[in-house]
Amino acid sequence: MKPMQKSNSIWLGVAVAAAIVVSTCGTASATGDTLAIYEEDIGGSPVLFPYWDGTLVSYTGPNDNWTITLPVAVSISGFATAEFGAGQDGYNNIWTVGGQSSTTVHATSDAALQTGFTVIPNDTFATVGSDANGSVQGLYSEGPLPTVPDNGSTALMALGSIITLLGVARLRTAKS
Repeated sequence: MKPMQKSNSIWLGVAVAAAIVVSTCGTASATGDTLAIYEEDIGGSPVLFPYWDGTLVSYTGPNDNWTITLPVAVSISGFATAEFGAGQDGYNNIWTVGGQSSTTVHATSDAALQTGFTVIPNDTFATVGSDANGSVQGLYSEGPLPTVPDNGSTALMALGSIITLLGVARLRTAKS
């Protein structure tokens, strides 16, 4: 076995650094926790898809008036998004009762804007409350559901993979 040359050890260091970048990019997230609520019209009826930190959580209630159950208590004074689309009027309102800490979050659609609620743009995360982990980032979308979560920079992950492959190829060449 030949001793490792200086250039090979540099490539090994680059490969290790790239592996660290790739492994940490996939776990990047917003500060605190996230509540993403998607409303989809299926068969002429609104259906809710509430996600807590990327995991679908349960909800109950009739059309346009839902109660969402979260795994942890949150405090949301109230946020809203404007309805959009042809013939759409009103707001989507999201809150915990009295802004108090609760595992129950209320959501209404096609409703009047509640007094004191903060209006945020559709499809945009914004700080809407807090929990034991810090701030809660909220999003409401009437949109199509996203198909792939975007937890890290695709370009950085691709770059890290390419550097890793080049490093491995360089090590194999050096062994020969």
